[in-house]
Amino acid sequence: MATTVADVMAHSPATIPIDAPITEAAQQMRANDIGDVLVMDGGRLAGIVTDRDIVVRIVAENKDLKTPVREACSDGDVVTVTSRRRPS
Repeated sequence: MATTVADVMAHSPATIPIDAPITEAAQQMRANDIGDVLVMDGGRLAGIVTDRDIVVRIVAENKDLKTPVREACSDGDVVTVTSRRRPS
């Protein structure tokens, strides 16, 4: 049986404001046992920050842990998909 997006997606993904400190993203990841958080700019999806982003772009560059999430998250075009369940 084929797997659909609806089968694997998070139905309530964790989000964080783009100006929040990177420690807040890390705390959400720990609390929810996840490896990424969606970054929001107002009501718009601005990017995604992963645990690897924090290590490579913040820790490895010896940046302050109060650095805003915007400095660690992906930039550019973010591609999204929606789930649409097939009728049973």
